[in-house]
Amino acid sequence: MSTNKKSATMHNLGKLMDKSHIEPLALSNKLGVSRELIYKLEDGSSSGSIDTLIKIADYFKVSTDYVLGRTNVELPINELDKGLTENEANLLNKYHELSDEDKLLVDGFVFGLITKNK
Repeated sequence: MSTNKKSATMHNLGKLMDKSHIEPLALSNKLGVSRELIYKLEDGSSSGSIDTLIKIADYFKVSTDYVLGRTNVELPINELDKGLTENEANLLNKYHELSDEDKLLVDGFVFGLITKNK
């Protein structure tokens, strides 16, 4: 794992702990891991196991990708798609297939509609 990923993990874990007002000792007790591991995850000197990653994501109700710093979207995909109609899910899948340039056009159009309807 690159240093970049370790610092991203530390950054998001620290951010989650700050947002939840939880200290490393309390988090370690909730997760059933050592306080030292939480400190190592937070400072980037350890990436932890997959099980620990999942425990952290589940505890904070975020995606594992968010914990790892691979996305800025906190919600896990199974939470993100709750309540989506089939048409909305299909549109989202099609959006992912667009080029970055076309995504910007769609974003501008949608935000324009939202602004117009306010």
